[in-house]
Amino acid sequence: MNNYKSAIINNKVYSFLQNNKIDVSSSISGIKSDIENDIISKGLLFRIGRIDDIETLSAFQREIFHPHTATLESEYELYRIMKFGYALLIENTDKKIVGCYTTVHYQGSNNKTGYGIRVSISPGIAGHNFAAKLARYATILAYENGCVNFSALMSPENFRSASNVLNHIGYYCTRFHKSLPSFGARFEITLPLSPKILGNMEVDTEKIVSFIKAHTINKDFLLLEPTDIDRMSYTYSSTDFRIIAFLRKGIVDCKDYFFAIKLLNRA
Repeated sequence: MNNYKSAIINNKVYSFLQNNKIDVSSSISGIKSDIENDIISKGLLFRIGRIDDIETLSAFQREIFHPHTATLESEYELYRIMKFGYALLIENTDKKIVGCYTTVHYQGSNNKTGYGIRVSISPGIAGHNFAAKLARYATILAYENGCVNFSALMSPENFRSASNVLNHIGYYCTRFHKSLPSFGARFEITLPLSPKILGNMEVDTEKIVSFIKAHTINKDFLLLEPTDIDRMSYTYSSTDFRIIAFLRKGIVDCKDYFFAIKLLNRA
């Protein structure tokens, strides 16, 4: 496995992953069914959006986000998402949209890439980790459609997303934009898509803590505060360290940190 969540110090490899091993190629339909059934078990409905959902989805997003949000997709952009990607919808029993994850697939010069655009979850269904479940479902769809990577943008201050996508799903932060137009500071996060990687990149924070205690900060690893935009910008422009995990306050000390290492392998 191309384990990009490992460090090598003095010729010794340190893996920061859980010990589970899943071969997704034999269980893709099962993983999708588990997510669908979990949503249904909460008294909700799951389906893939259609062109005739555009107006309803647009209205839902304007409820969740400020209607004048600069980055909010227009109805035309939602049409392109439906045409060239997916809108994964959660509905209540009245068939009202209460959750959505939008994604598209791009054919690049060398490979096909999936890209997560926006997750929208109504406060009324918060607390069930639906955002992470829809994101995982989207990566499976991308893999089924021939994508070799799945990418998205993430704010350094979105701690819930950071914990979900870095620690549980398995993304790592490949790039950092100090001031992306209309967005501000954003990471570009990437998840390589292969049967051996999907489902096997969940971080073990206890292994990270043990590594921190036994090694030298700023030499073997970095602890980056989410508000230190200048340091993160320097890290990505001038060093080989890359963020692979998010450590909530209480794990290391009283602060939140991004944990960065020099990657053993970049996926």
